[in-house]
Amino acid sequence: MPFMMSKSKTHGTSLVIGSLVWASAFIATAFLFKGHPAKDWIEAALFIGALTFLVWKPQRLVCVR
Repeated sequence: MPFMMSKSKTHGTSLVIGSLVWASAFIATAFLFKGHPAKDWIEAALFIGALTFLVWKPQRLVCVR
């Protein structure tokens, strides 16, 4: 059972770190491209990339015994 806990903890940590990376990318884009039309395109690409990752992320199968 300890192996399952560590895997779950790792998954949660990677989820938090991934969210922080995406948020940092949005904030950096807003500051770097302030007033530039490319900002909207870059933010749209980041948003679509995040949604694509969430939708097409491989799902883990759970076997209940």
